[in-house]
This record gives sequence, C-alpha cells and structure tokens, in this order.
Amino acid sequence: MCVKLEEKAERWSQRLGSYAEQSLLTEAVLSPKPGLVDAYDAGAHTDMDIHTFILSAVVFRPYFTELVQLGMQHKGDVKELLPLIREIGIKAERAMFEETKGINTHKGVIFSIGILLTAYGVYLQAILDEQEELPAFTPTETNLVVDYVKQITEGLVERELNHLENKSFLTNGEKLYQKYGITGVRGEVEQGFPSVMEEVMPYLRATVDLKTDDRLLEALFLLMASSEDSNIIHRSNIETLQEVKKQAKEFLAQGGMKQPDAIQKITQFNKEFISKNISPGGSADLLSVAFLLAKMERII
Repeated sequence: MCVKLEEKAERWSQRLGSYAEQSLLTEAVLSPKPGLVDAYDAGAHTDMDIHTFILSAVVFRPYFTELVQLGMQHKGDVKELLPLIREIGIKAERAMFEETKGINTHKGVIFSIGILLTAYGVYLQAILDEQEELPAFTPTETNLVVDYVKQITEGLVERELNHLENKSFLTNGEKLYQKYGITGVRGEVEQGFPSVMEEVMPYLRATVDLKTDDRLLEALFLLMASSEDSNIIHRSNIETLQEVKKQAKEFLAQGGMKQPDAIQKITQFNKEFISKNISPGGSADLLSVAFLLAKMERII
C-alpha cells in the first residue's frame, strides 16, 4: 500500500473508531431507559453508574481503530479474521476491567462492535483508492458489510455451543444455550444482527426528521420487542423475557414515542424493572450496533 493510501486508511479507521466510541457514549447517556444505566440513574445495576460507563467507553478507541485496520489490511478468507478479532477484543476487555476495577460494562458489545468494525474494514479495503473521504454508506452497502459479519462468524454457534457436554465450566451464555437454546450474542452476529437490520434500520432511515433521543428510545423498544435478550434471562428467567417483549410491543402499539406520556411510561417501566432486577442489556448493546450503522449512513 502506497504512503498516500496508508494515510487515508489511517484517517478512515480513526473516523470509524470515533463513531464506535460515539455509539457507546450515546447509548450510555440516552435517558430515561428502563432498567439500564443512564444519565438519570443506574437502573437495575448496583455496581456501576453513568460515570463507570463513560470511563469504560472511552478506553476502547485505539482497539476500535485497530479492528478497522485489521479488516482493511487482511488478505485471504475473511473466516480467518475471527481469532484475530478476539485477540484485540481481549486487550480491550483488559483495558475495560482496569478502568472499571473489575466491573463488566461492555464485554458483550465489544464482541459485536468489534466484528462489525472489522467487517467495515474489509469492505473499505476495496474502495480505498476510489475516493478521498470516508463515504456515506447506502443501505445496500450496509447490507454488504453485514454480509461480511456473517461470513466472519459462519459456524460460530455450531462450533462453540453445540458441544458443551464435556465442558466442566460453562459461561452464562453457554448455560442459557444449554437450558433454553438461546444463542445470545453469538447468534446475533452470525445471523447478521437480524433485529437491528429488520426492525431498527428501516425505522431510523424513515425518521431522520425526528428528535434523535426519541428515535433512539423507540429503537430500543423495537429491540426489546424483537431480540432474545440473554441479559434479561441471566438476571431473571425466560418468562421475564417474554413479559418484557410483551410490554415493549404494547408500548410500540400504543404509539411509542409519539405518545404524549411516553417518557412517563418509560419512567414507570424503569421503576418496575429496578424492583424486579431486570436489565435489557442485550438490547442496549444492539442499540449501539444500530447507532454505528446509522452513523455510517449519515442518518444520525
């Protein structure tokens, strides 16, 4: 790669890394959110608050940039990228735990965002010499990037979740798969973020004239209504997940954020979720993914 292209690749990867950082920070401060850490309170969490989230989110930028560069520089089969992504992800996790003194604020979203950033890098590699500035993506180009996500993670669930009988220690995600068949974040990325792509992105593309906070809160409820949020099951049970999905669907059916009392209803959800120790953290992670996709399309 010539010097000029190297400089452009560095500039583009830095820009994408900053967008990923924005996605985590925007999700963190979006308020009010039911059961989740936000600018108003810590939701159903007792070991973290908005300051923990912000301090954690801002340590990831160099790793996000590195992930984009990994994709931009890769030659060969994209399936070879997953172990390399995980190496960078482990470094990011260590930085997070050092900053938060052992509190897990973003472990799940590091995986999702990390694979997405690498997929963007793979796509950008092919167009690096075609234009000077990082382009605004079209929905078609977004779909191509998500296709790379699916290629990178192809077979992930089969390899990592279908042969647990001989393992002596199971992670929370493995336990949920064994008990309920819930594939969690692995299933989300291998399927190409179906809740985000089928529910949230069409909504965000159609609502560019509305207030950003309202759009993102509506998007959060779309994700709560459609995704198999493993964080809810881990903290409660499968019945609680079904109840949360039902409540989210009812909120949307009643008008979502167009309701004059939408914020009051979300505030009431928050009180209920806190009392029941419910935190839709998986949906929050997917909201960060959606924000990054929307930012690349310049619709946020």
